[in-house]
Amino acid sequence: MDKSYIETMYKELLSSWNKQDAKKMASLFAEDGSVVGFNGSQMNGRAQIESEIGQIFSHHQTASFVGKTREIRFLSKDTALLRAVAGTVTIVRPSKLFAAVVTFPQVLFKHRLYFLLIKRHSQKF
Repeated sequence: MDKSYIETMYKELLSSWNKQDAKKMASLFAEDGSVVGFNGSQMNGRAQIESEIGQIFSHHQTASFVGKTREIRFLSKDTALLRAVAGTVTIVRPSKLFAAVVTFPQVLFKHRLYFLLIKRHSQKF
């Protein structure tokens, strides 16, 4: 596992969200991987991640993310922490924009995402 592999996994995570592909998104996680949403909600295990993300996609047209990796730090030879910033811009009214910036600290474990924590910061323009 090297930095380019981890960066590719992160891009695949964003791409699967942007395509509203819950199955692909969940497949990036370890079987016992976890997601903690910005509101504190938890999804544990690949099956629950796919189910919960699928529910989000079936009820909402989600905004697309663009992301930038800030740091990739190896904790051991097969475990790494990726810290990144991802953001969306949504037009609320023609005269106003609403931008949400989300931080994704991610631990990659044995070639799969093992844990994803989402922190949210919103900025109105």
